Amino acid sequence: NINDDSLLDNNLDTLDYKQLSQTAMLGINYVISQKENLQQNINFNYNVNDVANEQNGVVRIGDASIFHNFNTAYTMGFPKQQLNVTGALNATLNTIGREDATTFGPTLSVNKSFLKNTLNTGLSSSYNTTDNTSGKTSMINIRANAGYRLLERHNINLSLIQLFRNNDYQENASGLSEFTATLGYNYSFNLPPKFKREKKDKRFNFTYREYYFEGAHDSISPQVSAVSKEEKFSAILNIKGIKSNLKFLEGIIYQTEDDSDKRYKEAAMDYLKYLYDHKDFLDTYNELAFKGLKKLYEEAVEMNYVVEKEYFALQAKVNSAKTKNAKDITELKVREKRYVAHTYMMEQLHTIHFDNILNADPPFKEFKDKHISKVFTMLENGKSREDIQTYLEIQFADMYHKKALKGQ
Repeated sequence: NINDDSLLDNNLDTLDYKQLSQTAMLGINYVISQKENLQQNINFNYNVNDVANEQNGVVRIGDASIFHNFNTAYTMGFPKQQLNVTGALNATLNTIGREDATTFGPTLSVNKSFLKNTLNTGLSSSYNTTDNTSGKTSMINIRANAGYRLLERHNINLSLIQLFRNNDYQENASGLSEFTATLGYNYSFNLPPKFKREKKDKRFNFTYREYYFEGAHDSISPQVSAVSKEEKFSAILNIKGIKSNLKFLEGIIYQTEDDSDKRYKEAAMDYLKYLYDHKDFLDTYNELAFKGLKKLYEEAVEMNYVVEKEYFALQAKVNSAKTKNAKDITELKVREKRYVAHTYMMEQLHTIHFDNILNADPPFKEFKDKHISKVFTMLENGKSREDIQTYLEIQFADMYHKKALKGQ
């Protein structure tokens, strides 16, 4: 129809173009240790991206691409030395149209701070090789950088990069060697605002449970530390593992006083959360200790008849014998000690209530001070509650036997 004013209608009807994209990611980060002198962690990351061009419901050869990337890194941190060492491994597999390319190589980096965090330095080196349809390319990259902050407003940065690259598909090519040096200076101006607006003085603050903190970071830090000095936390501060971990977390609070509000708040919350998480450890200890005592009493009741029978039977035999038997007399002394200790333990256990454990009445205070660090270590190492209860039961039995024989 020569009067049709849209000559592209038929072409538009045949154009059906879509780009399909699928992405999947997997990341794992594992903290190996978080001690005062050494922090270690390892992470794994995998990404895959699949892209295809579809026209009229058909994906033609050469119109699909897929990208795989995998990297893993292991980091050692030495907080006291302000030093971090990282080793990493990176691998990629790309299929773009009809061409495949793989890249693989390791990276090693070292970062350290000096002069109260005003000078930050870093040194890293990486090597990777790439194989594709054109040939093989190898590359070595060495980087060094340093940044110095002077009087809060002045920042001086230096970056040095040395690059070496070789390939096997260019004839008469001696390889590429490239060196780049960058020196930068930055000054932060403190210009007054063009328009003065009356604003309320918004002070940094945050809350945790019943506690409220407000003010500058360096004024909040002592308040956060003071929470652990409250009476309800006094018992857990005697546990070696908890005490050292709290000291480490407290150090991080003071180290982050010059950081952002968000980073400082995270450090303070980590300290308070750890404190409260392990306050509940006392409840766990009290529960397991009381269950251990109950089980010990039940087993003592079951054994009472046997202990009495063995002792009194041998005593009657020795007393009625016309001729004394040295072996029986020696055995009688052993059974007498066992009988005395067993009877004393049953008398003590019969009157015990949970409040005696909760209030740390004698002799449970001395017992707790002696064994609570061991119980904490067992829990941290993944021991079951049944194993810990059995351990406490054995220690209670030993305590009562020693006290009974000490009084003889």
